[in-house]
Amino acid sequence: MFHPVLNVIGGAEGQTCLVVDDMIDTAGTLVKTVEALIEKGATKVYATATHGVLSGSGVGRMEK
Repeated sequence: MFHPVLNVIGGAEGQTCLVVDDMIDTAGTLVKTVEALIEKGATKVYATATHGVLSGSGVGRMEK
């Protein structure tokens, strides 16, 4: 299984962030990205993808 290492480059504190992904399958990377931005102080995070495959627990992960 792929376990991404995420680094937030630049400041997120007090910012509204937009995450653009090419494909969301199980949403693991997307959720970790959002968590990293919130941990760095983002006040809001929006996400979009060009291909929403959403297999397995993908939808459930994003709902949380």
